[in-house]
Amino acid sequence: MALEAQSTHEHLESFEEGGSVDTNERLLAGLSYVSQIILPALLPVILLLSPETRTKPFLRYHAVQSLAILALAIVYFLAATAVYILGSATESCLACVLWVLFFVPAGVLLYAGWGAFRGRYVRICWLTRFLEENRWL
Repeated sequence: MALEAQSTHEHLESFEEGGSVDTNERLLAGLSYVSQIILPALLPVILLLSPETRTKPFLRYHAVQSLAILALAIVYFLAATAVYILGSATESCLACVLWVLFFVPAGVLLYAGWGAFRGRYVRICWLTRFLEENRWL
């Protein structure tokens, strides 16, 4: 079991902060997250369709993970909207506080983008493990 875990994460350990990933790859990987705030799905899809990305595991990793975060953000926005509407309908003063819920996905995207800019493989709790188990990463 320990050998399996080691072999599946072997490519993650090969890149330290500022390791063998060049500046262009780090920039594109970071922008694949940050661009989700302005133009969702555009840059990660372009990166995944690019033939260069197939040879660069760092870019592919971050493009796939940013799309997965986008999919979860859509589900989260639907749930946050329901909470906001129900909370505002039952207690009108909650509307002044509950709007903060809509900024949580942006915080996750900025955090992951910052890690990618620094040349790291960012792990998002259970999401990264789910993507690895399904061989998307």
